[in-house]
Amino acid sequence: MTTITEQHITFSFSDNWEILQFDETKDYTKMEKSLNGSKGVDFLGIYKDKDCCFIEVKDFRGSRIENKKRITSEELFIEIGQKVKDSLACIIASARNSTLQMDFWKENVRNILNSKSNVRVVLWMEEDMNIAFGNAIQEKRGKISKNIQLNKLQSKMSWLTSNVHIVSTKNMDKISSRLGISATLNSNPVQ
Repeated sequence: MTTITEQHITFSFSDNWEILQFDETKDYTKMEKSLNGSKGVDFLGIYKDKDCCFIEVKDFRGSRIENKKRITSEELFIEIGQKVKDSLACIIASARNSTLQMDFWKENVRNILNSKSNVRVVLWMEEDMNIAFGNAIQEKRGKISKNIQLNKLQSKMSWLTSNVHIVSTKNMDKISSRLGISATLNSNPVQ
C-alpha cells in the first residue's frame, strides 16, 4: 500500500499500483523549466503492470463560488486535457532521455502503445457538500451535473482515451473496488 497526500487529501493505492507524484518528479521539473507554461498531472501510475493512469486532484472545498465558473464551463476540463497532453510529452521524453526512473517511463510508453492496455484519466474532485443534499430534487440535479461534467471531460480526452472518471470521496466506491484507490479528507483547506 502506498499513501500520498495531495491538496489536503490522503490517497491510498493498493499494492497493484506503481505510482508517482508526477508533477514533483525531476524529469517533469526539468521539462517545466525548459518550457515555461508546461503543466503536469498530480499522479502518474501503472496499474497491474499494464494500465497507464493520469490522475489530477482538485480540492474545491471552501472555494465553491470561486471555482463555479471553471467547473460549469469547459475551462477546468481544457486545463486537465492540457495537463495530460504535457504529461504525455514528458513521459515520452523521459523514456528517451531520463537518468532517473527510466524503467517506469519506458513501461508507461509501452502500456500507452499497447492496445490491450487501458489508458485512464481520473479527475479526483472534492467539492463542498450541498446544503440541500437530502432533497431529492437537489440530489437529482447533482447527478445530472456530474454527468454533464463527465461528458465535458470525456470530450476533451477523446483524442487519447474514452476511459475517463470523475471521482470524489462521496462516490469512490466504484473506483476503490475496481482500481484499489481510496482517499480520506484532511482538514478543510479554507478555514
